[in-house]
Formats: sequence, C-alpha cells, structure tokens
Amino acid sequence: MLYKHFIAALAVAFLCFIGTIAAQTKIDTLPEKEFLKLLETDDKQAFALAQGKKLTVEQLAFFARHQLAHQRNPQYVSALYHLYWEQLSPVERMDYEYLRFFQEFYYVPVDFDNQYKNDSVFKHVMDNQNEYKTAWGEALYSKYICNQLTNICKIWEAKNDTNNKPSITEKEKQAEACLVKIKQHFPLYEPQVRAQLYFLCVYDAHRQPEKHYFWFNKYALNHLNDPDKLYHASKQLILYGKEKKFCKYGLKWVEKAIKIKPHYTHYILKAHLLLRTGKKRQAIRLLNSPKIQLDSEDFLTMIYLQRLWQEIAKKE
Repeated sequence: MLYKHFIAALAVAFLCFIGTIAAQTKIDTLPEKEFLKLLETDDKQAFALAQGKKLTVEQLAFFARHQLAHQRNPQYVSALYHLYWEQLSPVERMDYEYLRFFQEFYYVPVDFDNQYKNDSVFKHVMDNQNEYKTAWGEALYSKYICNQLTNICKIWEAKNDTNNKPSITEKEKQAEACLVKIKQHFPLYEPQVRAQLYFLCVYDAHRQPEKHYFWFNKYALNHLNDPDKLYHASKQLILYGKEKKFCKYGLKWVEKAIKIKPHYTHYILKAHLLLRTGKKRQAIRLLNSPKIQLDSEDFLTMIYLQRLWQEIAKKE
C-alpha cells in the first residue's frame, strides 16, 4: 500500500531517527547529505547502493519511506524491506523500535498455511516468540502480533482502494475470510484483531457510526491500555459533536484512562461527556471537585474549561 506522508517532514524525521537509534558501524557507507541529495536526483543509483549494502539501516528505512511518500518505484520497497531486515544485527532484531518500521510503513501478504514464508520478519518473530516475549514483555508482544495480523488483513482493503469500492457486505465477507485464518492459527489474538479490523477497515465512523463505535468500544475496553489514546478517542466524540449514545461510549473510555493515569484533563473531559449525556449535575459536581487542579501554565486546558462552563450555562 502507498502512504501519503508529508514530504517536507521526511528529512527531519530521518535526522531524528538516526539520532535516537545508534547507527551501524559500517565501512564505506554514504554520508547523510550525499544520500539525501541522491534520493532527489537518482533513485536508481541509490537503489544500487542499497543492494550493494552501502547504506545503513537508517538510510534503508528512510529510502523506503521516501519511495512510499513520493509514490514512485514501488518495486523498490519490497527489496528495501528485506535489505533492511538482512542488515540488522541479532541484537537489533530484538529491539522493538527497529521492528516498528515493518508495521508502520510496509507489510506483505502472509501465507498462514506455509508458515508465513512470504514474510521473513514475521516468521522470525513467531519462530522465536519466547525470546521476544522475554525481551518485550507480554503486553508489547501481543500488541505487535495483533497489529501485524491486522495489517495483513488490511491488504484486501488496499486492493479495493479504487473507484469501485466494495459494499459493506463484501467487506464483511472479506474480513471474515481473513479472521477464519487468524482464529485457526492465532486463536488467542483473534478477538482483538476482529475488533481492530472492523472499526479500521469495515465500518466507517461517519457512514456506519453505530457499528464503528460498537467495535471500537470492544477494542478500547478489552485491549487498549494507553491512557493518552483512550483520552484522545474520547475527546474526538466531543470535537465531532457525536450523539449522546456515542458519548456514553466515550465516558467508559475516559474512565478507563482515569483508572490507569488520573489527570485533571481526563476529569475535565469526563465532565464534558457527562454533560453531553444529560448528566449536568454530575458534571458540575466533578468540575468543582479537588480533582480539577490545573497547571498554571496549561493555557489550552484553561480555555477548554472556560468554554465548558459556558456550555453548561447555556443549558440552564
């Protein structure tokens, strides 16, 4: 699948990437300035250098992103994907930050019945799952596997990304066909992948909101444990003026975020969702509680809180 990233941010992202992950010690690799210039002038020569192992893994990753962003030479991306993996050291292959590249920017079809032979990275993780669980912990390992399986299923969505888009019924059938394989080979992860697949690929938040939020709610309550993501998902319901029935979902998400990480912004959002679900007195009580202690420099939240009080006043 081709991704449309903001081109202007690529160079900055590349410099940040090489600054946060230690560069490989390698002889005769291309200096960064020459590499960036070459990408703009001669993709073919840059690809030849990649094949000759004259680029670092950071440069290979950036090269792949660059091709995707510009939507050119898609045939290079698969090769760069494999070259990147081949050049990683055994220690780097156990580092989650390196493997995130494969989930965020590129993925390939996996042949479940033939031990994932099409995807050497996924096969390696599965063949060494005990080592990865030890290195990453169960939660991070599960997140990786579920995201990878969801990406695999999303390939059918990429193939259908044309003017002749499939109907909801066709999408449901395609999703279920993929989930049959997931359940057969990865029964432990099937519920999470099912929820992710349905709210990401099958049901649109604007066209099929009831089913979209039904599945996202299942995902959020059972599998999402990042308080910031729970908070932002809840806030989207406010920003887009979603109906009362959907704000009730948001209340559950922000309450889960509060249990994980109590913060005044979470409580303010909970109050807003209480107001939107017809519980004005509870909202006022929460806003007047000691739980709302703002940082004196958090001006954006101050403005948000002022607007919330104005919204409450209009309902009196």
